[in-house]
Amino acid sequence: MDKKLLLAPMKDSTDYIQLIDNIKKGKTPIVTYGLNETQKSHIIYGIHDELKGQVCIITHNETEAKQIHEDLKFYAGDKALLFPTRDILFYNMEAISHSTEDERMAVIEKIIENESCIVVVSVEALLHQLSPPDSFIENRISFEIGKTVDLDSVIGTLILQGYERMDIVEERGQFGIRGDIIDIFPGSSETPYRIELFGDEIDSIRWFQVNTQRSMDKVDSVKVYPAKETVIGDFNVEKIISGLYKDYQSVSKKMDIDAGRNLEEKLEETTEKLKGLGDFRGIERFLPYVYEEPSTLLNYFNKDAIFILDDPDRLRERADNYTGEFRQSFGVLLERGNVFPKQEKLILDYNKTAAKLKEHRLVALSLLPKAIRDFQVQEIVSFDARPMQSFNGKMEPLAKEIKRLQHMGYRIVLVPGTGERASRLSEFLKDNGINTGFTSTVKNDIAAGETVIVSGNLRRGFEYIKNKYVLLTDFEIYGVHKQQRKTTKRKGASLIRTSIDLDLGDYVVHEGHGIGKYVGIKELKVEGVRKEYFKIAYLGEDFLYVPIDQAGLIQKYMGSEDVPPRLNKLGSVEWSRVKTKAKKAIEDMAEDLLKLHAERERTKGFKFSEDTDWQKQFEDMFPYVETQDQLKCIEEVKRDMEKEKAMDRLLCGDVGYGKTEVSIRAAFKAVIDNKQVAFLVPTTILAQQHYNTFKQRFSGFPMNIEMLSRFKNPKEQKQILEGMRTGNIDIVIGTHRLLSEDVQFKDLGLLVVD
Repeated sequence: MDKKLLLAPMKDSTDYIQLIDNIKKGKTPIVTYGLNETQKSHIIYGIHDELKGQVCIITHNETEAKQIHEDLKFYAGDKALLFPTRDILFYNMEAISHSTEDERMAVIEKIIENESCIVVVSVEALLHQLSPPDSFIENRISFEIGKTVDLDSVIGTLILQGYERMDIVEERGQFGIRGDIIDIFPGSSETPYRIELFGDEIDSIRWFQVNTQRSMDKVDSVKVYPAKETVIGDFNVEKIISGLYKDYQSVSKKMDIDAGRNLEEKLEETTEKLKGLGDFRGIERFLPYVYEEPSTLLNYFNKDAIFILDDPDRLRERADNYTGEFRQSFGVLLERGNVFPKQEKLILDYNKTAAKLKEHRLVALSLLPKAIRDFQVQEIVSFDARPMQSFNGKMEPLAKEIKRLQHMGYRIVLVPGTGERASRLSEFLKDNGINTGFTSTVKNDIAAGETVIVSGNLRRGFEYIKNKYVLLTDFEIYGVHKQQRKTTKRKGASLIRTSIDLDLGDYVVHEGHGIGKYVGIKELKVEGVRKEYFKIAYLGEDFLYVPIDQAGLIQKYMGSEDVPPRLNKLGSVEWSRVKTKAKKAIEDMAEDLLKLHAERERTKGFKFSEDTDWQKQFEDMFPYVETQDQLKCIEEVKRDMEKEKAMDRLLCGDVGYGKTEVSIRAAFKAVIDNKQVAFLVPTTILAQQHYNTFKQRFSGFPMNIEMLSRFKNPKEQKQILEGMRTGNIDIVIGTHRLLSEDVQFKDLGLLVVD
């Protein structure tokens, strides 16, 4: 949906028109004040829409950057980009997130390609030294149909760019060569590409599916940028080594013996890596030894880019604190011989950043109309705006307020969150005599007195008083804001993707060799190729080395935490016997389950009522946006409960995917029909966590929830047991204590086993 419609009412705003005109004429820096947090994103989107090109907003920390990015995604969709902060680590380089690097690379590419976008960045991320833009442009490869290529040169460049050569290309940062076919998965691309050669000429380019490896639609060209932020050539490797030796000779004389020895070991280790690998993870730590003039993200934007400073004085304060903390920590590391002197330049001084910003058009968002320490203000624009009141799910007062605003000629936009909420809200308002339109049916403008519903996710609502324009979100309507859950999909069980999933001493299970203990990462050279391996210890001081790219062969051991497992011996038949025994036990269990299922088929269950208004109100109070799979499971569970046949459903999902909320809604439905609910969990800690979640979700509703576990003393347990027997307790969450003989329910209607 085109969100430009939400800017239409601003065309009558003299404040908005003045702001846009001043930016166009270059009368900047401009101070804009009077806007709340969500209105800032609304105005930023307006600036981008009016002036096109690239807009960059700088805020004081990463948390606020993420929130602004979420708001901007509501308006601008994929054009809203977040440039995340990358931690500077001088040790444990495996802790650096690959996904963070991919996100940063995607932003860098779009800026270099001069794509129209809105980039959100924290001031911390802006102070980090990067490779200069030329290093990316010089190292990118452009593949076009009809163009001739030197295959050996392409392979060399891809390896230099940080791409890994594989037989089958399945992940970002990989490439493969099969005869006259080049498969490559660019670091920031959503899809991999297959380039077919006829001799040395590119005959076709298609994207292909990872799971089937099947070629799909043709494209005319594809640009491949480096798979990592820092590309270091052979010349720069020598330059780094020379600089490190020079610094070592200069500072080691002033250090104590231990620190000098540490620095010497650091020098030898780094030199060995540089000479052996030419490149390695964390090489960006040595950028100050390559480039005398540091570059930051600012250097990537063209001169026409517009920069928006979110509270400039706060930016200055945070920047000074951040650089001060870094310098202090760096000083300690330098004194111990853990770093090299020039690495202090990895974080730039904010004064240099402010000077660079002055080369661009600037808009400062401020709470008050005041002077700014680092910039000479040219214009001040004020907005007569304010946040909206919250109705906390009280729908009748909401309808009354909408009618009042319509009568006053206000343009009203409602953003209730999900499409399901939007439909329910539209139905409710229609029943109360308020006609609403959806943005899909409204064309170019919102008329005075008109109410429009928009699906989407926005933090807070706002009001432009002079402009008679109101926007209400789910926070104002229901009192809660549905947040998008951040989840990372994993295939298989608890598969290990990187070493940061494991701690030293963790037990692991290898498919072919059984239970071992993880003892670290080991770099080995096999057949002339250096690779990193998981080192797994087995019984009898034997070790197994598993390549990191074969981490799928290993799973974390998921048994009892109280008793450590017995290690298997490499090469023995013990593990095979264990698997055979487990297979037999599973077959026996399956037979018992079939008998149990047949018995359940003959048993008549309780038929629960259809959803009530309370059920709908309760579900609207959920503070996250439900996934499609979650909504599907919720509906299926509730439909099962409304049948006479006793429900027996298995709910599968990874941690953080919303299984608990499915059971919470089922529990609410059961209690509404005067049935009790038991929630059985394996540990007291989990019982406490679920108890807290249930109490929070059911707040505001007259349901009695208790927890039965060893955390309760004998007197409390006795009171809870009595409440369960008499029916005073609606929902009880507990451990195996719930299975004791003294536990009785008045009318148990739902059992949930976690």
